[in-house]
Amino acid sequence: MKIVDPHFNGVNSGHYAPGVISNGMVYVSGQLSLDPDTREVCKDDIRAHARQALENVDRVLKAAGSDRTKVVQCRVYTTKGEYWGPVNEEYAAYFGDHRPARIVGTVPELHFGGLVEIERNSDSEDMLSRHCFRSTSGYCQSRDKKRGLLTMMVKSDGG
Repeated sequence: MKIVDPHFNGVNSGHYAPGVISNGMVYVSGQLSLDPDTREVCKDDIRAHARQALENVDRVLKAAGSDRTKVVQCRVYTTKGEYWGPVNEEYAAYFGDHRPARIVGTVPELHFGGLVEIERNSDSEDMLSRHCFRSTSGYCQSRDKKRGLLTMMVKSDGG
């Protein structure tokens, strides 16, 4: 397991890592719609909140050596059901033709007054290239001979 440090300038007192690489996958902790360098919450409309959360996720992915084209699954949380449309439009613009698995949930509130929080799981190409073989089922199976582990994951880049 490797901790991912995107070198955010703001001080975060939460007891968690922004990202973790484990068994060829990048796990990105929930990223709020706040500037991670200043710790200021976005003050604009819901679209700006969505873009800020997505930009924060991008920084963690880049620090992990990954990118949005390798995202396998996202969980998107927002504080109102009416935000789903604009958040979905920003999300679609961000991913383009790539369509990872997703859940969108409405929650009563988010920390610091944010309107959007996004977490995701992504392939770590570096890890996959060393340990992956393609199975007939279309899944990528990763074997760790040292620990006797077999992990199955979908490669989101179609490879």
